[in-house]
Amino acid sequence: MFQSLFLDAKVTSEPLSIIIEDPNQPRKSRDPLEFGKLKESLAKHGQLDPAKVIGLGNQLQLIEGHGRRQALLELGKTHMDVIRVNADLSDTERLIFALVTNYRRSDLHFLDRAAVCADLQQKHLWTQTRLAQETGDDLTTINKLLAIAGEDDEVKHAIRTHHIGFVKAYELSKISDAEEKQRLLQRFLGVTHTTNTLASVTVRRVTCPLGSGITVAVSGKKLSMEDFLLSLEFVLKEARKYKTKGMDVTTLGKLFQDQAKKMGGQS
Repeated sequence: MFQSLFLDAKVTSEPLSIIIEDPNQPRKSRDPLEFGKLKESLAKHGQLDPAKVIGLGNQLQLIEGHGRRQALLELGKTHMDVIRVNADLSDTERLIFALVTNYRRSDLHFLDRAAVCADLQQKHLWTQTRLAQETGDDLTTINKLLAIAGEDDEVKHAIRTHHIGFVKAYELSKISDAEEKQRLLQRFLGVTHTTNTLASVTVRRVTCPLGSGITVAVSGKKLSMEDFLLSLEFVLKEARKYKTKGMDVTTLGKLFQDQAKKMGGQS
């Protein structure tokens, strides 16, 4: 779509003071280790790969090269090598160009790729077929990315923070039931943090603070983190079920006590 935009374009050195970031760039996070390597390379070898920019009045807005700009600023540099798009683009065309260009970067997190696909589909009415053609990914990958893009922010935060991979993220996206999704997510987090010794600690009783100054206690002969989470999920599920039947919280508490006695004292 944009193959001809850089034909005969020349590399120029421009002041960093006039080069601004794209507020719509898809990257939402950057690996500190990879950024450190980039910064080290720029300090040692200089800028080998020019950034791509587009003119906006007296400024140049980055299409790609945000990491290089930040690294150069931190190194105390004053100029940056850039290639300017040699065409007049509308705001929509510029946005699409920036999204597609950044999508193709090998170090872009799959959550950011998913967001790009969803943006192009929802705001610009791109079909899955066109997404595949423009990004270079196959249809299966595009459909999986779109499914992941539909996850809520809490799940996406957990995926990014705990480095859950693409395959597991897609497994989560296929589950519609919120409680089942949380159980699978917790299982993934348990696998991810196998070196965390706290995961194997067991206690007899855990008191969990809730909103409005309320606390709930869960106890058992051996209570691991997994047991605690499952217990809270059970309480929530039962409470919602009996709420629809008109049961008040006092009666529900007695019901749980009776169930605990039948189970040998566990609650």
